[in-house]
Amino acid sequence: MVDGNLAARCDAWLSAWTGNRPDRLLAWYAEDCAYADPLCPSGLFGKSAVQAHLAALMARHPNWVFLRRLLWRDQQVTGVFWRLCLPSQIGLDRDGSSHLLWRHGLILQQTSVFDLRGLGLETAPGVVDAARQSDSQRHRSAWLLSAGGDGS
Repeated sequence: MVDGNLAARCDAWLSAWTGNRPDRLLAWYAEDCAYADPLCPSGLFGKSAVQAHLAALMARHPNWVFLRRLLWRDQQVTGVFWRLCLPSQIGLDRDGSSHLLWRHGLILQQTSVFDLRGLGLETAPGVVDAARQSDSQRHRSAWLLSAGGDGS
């Protein structure tokens, strides 16, 4: 079951992805957060590594819009299925999903899945570099549910 507060929180988080304001988006993440997406599948660890990645992503597509399509929740994880709309590129809308683990109202861990093709992110300078910044931290294992989120 998903309550209205969780739906509103997820909608506000998705809204923060719009407008090329990475600091607004970063406010949703815990200092010790972990983040993974198709550009950094092994994960980024810590808010500063995530900040560099998100800033590069948002700079590449400053006008993209994320809209919630479906929301589910179990005891610890929130699943958000979303649509990425690119107003300047008709026909390149993408569906994706993010699994979020919350702690004290902040995102502790996020894993997102989406199709990169045609988005110009595969070789985007800064995006891939930001993902590679975490190479020295890749020894961290089993981070998806090991950090003990509180489900908030």
